[in-house]
Amino acid sequence: MISLRKLASLKDDTRRRKCLRLVRDMERGCAEHRLPDAVYLKGLCALIASDPQWPEPVRKAAGETAREATREGGADRGAREGAAGRGIRGAAAARGALMEQGAPEPARKATADSGAREGAVDRGAREAAAGRGALMEQGAPEPAREASADSGAQVGAVDSGVLMEESAPERLEALERLRRSLNALGHAMAGSLGVEWADWDAWMPGDSAEEYTPKFPFRVYLDGLRSPFNVGSVMRTAVAFGAERLWVSPECASPLHPRCRRSAMGADGRLSWQTASLDDLTGKETGTLFALELGGTSLSDFHFPSSGTVILGSEELGVRPELMRRAESDAGVVSIALPGPKASLNVGVAFGILMQRWCEYVQTAGDS
Repeated sequence: MISLRKLASLKDDTRRRKCLRLVRDMERGCAEHRLPDAVYLKGLCALIASDPQWPEPVRKAAGETAREATREGGADRGAREGAAGRGIRGAAAARGALMEQGAPEPARKATADSGAREGAVDRGAREAAAGRGALMEQGAPEPAREASADSGAQVGAVDSGVLMEESAPERLEALERLRRSLNALGHAMAGSLGVEWADWDAWMPGDSAEEYTPKFPFRVYLDGLRSPFNVGSVMRTAVAFGAERLWVSPECASPLHPRCRRSAMGADGRLSWQTASLDDLTGKETGTLFALELGGTSLSDFHFPSSGTVILGSEELGVRPELMRRAESDAGVVSIALPGPKASLNVGVAFGILMQRWCEYVQTAGDS
């Protein structure tokens, strides 16, 4: 993690974008039940709050996040131990860097005094000493004790956090408050920088990389989808519901497109996919075929196959007539009833509705 001194010395635009990245990384750590270093976080918030180029909502959000980090139980004792020295020296270094850049005195003072304002410096110093004493009582070797006491020498070399135990509900509540505070700060900063946010920029619990095992023998064929965002959305939904694989027609946006990979949120690396014409695929590969399109049998009345492939058509043109004929001669065409005045849905949204019903249908049939 970058030191506060280094951070303060960066060019304005670079520093502000780096601050945003740090805030988002800390939010992600909270989502993983990993506590950020409280002293470092308060120093970062002080640096943000003291930068006059951030608008008032950002500086206010930074102050609120700093206060949240100091709440009892808002940061783990183990994460703070040994960090006080880093935070004090980091804040002083950041102040010095701002002085070199000619920052106004209020900004320098706010950065240096952040720990004192929150009343955390003395507490952090005592806890650092307590941590060293605890190590001594445990008979830890001298190098370990010295590392505990002197860890602040490496400014900014802050641990990413301490893994929390699921059995501490009050700590989890405090962590959730901190996560939401960081989220609000990140959104305020992103808006100030003109960075547009989308849900695929977020990190969701359970999104860690792991081996993917399909839950159902369900397959998807994309017939001419042009939007890489839609292709990625379909892939994300397919993995969420445990589908087996996906094919994209040669006219489709590629799953390798950067925008597809953004909206897929890692699903592109889990779901097996291939570019192919449906004519090139054998019946053994596709299984039973059906299409999601207007004018078909309603979801509630459709007989879903226990194994097969659903065809999704182009956003503009729908499923090609020849593929519609193949679907009609096999399992058929399924449609989503739309009682409102709008006659269509985004293909990714429609696919999600279909997958929920398909899974439910097959599971119910298996239980009967």
